[in-house]
Amino acid sequence: LTGTLQWSRRSDGWRVGLPDFTWRAAGTQGRGSVSLDLPGEAGQSPVLDLSANFGADDVLRLKPFIPKVWHDNLDQWLTRSILGGSVSNGDLAIHGPLADFPFHQNPSGSWKLDFDVNDVKLVYHPDWPEIDGIHARLSFAGNGLGIRADSGSTEGAHVDKASARIADFHDALLQADASVSG
Repeated sequence: LTGTLQWSRRSDGWRVGLPDFTWRAAGTQGRGSVSLDLPGEAGQSPVLDLSANFGADDVLRLKPFIPKVWHDNLDQWLTRSILGGSVSNGDLAIHGPLADFPFHQNPSGSWKLDFDVNDVKLVYHPDWPEIDGIHARLSFAGNGLGIRADSGSTEGAHVDKASARIADFHDALLQADASVSG
């Protein structure tokens, strides 16, 4: 991690931040800015302002960073189902009181994670064939996920395009549509 740490006393607490930082760790690299407002009054939530752009040579190295606020079943599925790939470009933005994260029940802030994956290997279900060579854009926001893929293959069939959406992880309803040839 490289950056200049800044902190200042404010009328309502402290602000700590890295206005421009870079990192290279755990197979990822990126750049961003972050500030954290620490309130002076007990019972108030710290407020995070984070923006980062990143990439990862191996998506498997990102698994330990799966948010702990997600349901255990989703965490287990991601761990079991994603067998390889890379992130060519990712953008993360979190703005708001940390106590309200991921802001779907209390919209006092926002968070968004968008990233482009390449050559992903996925086993959606243990009884189904794996899908190789997936190139897709994943967009997490609030408590949901949207996916748009433009390639992949499974058992000789080519995925021309596909989309999937989980509007709310709490409901766990997956809506998917795909066009396959071959």
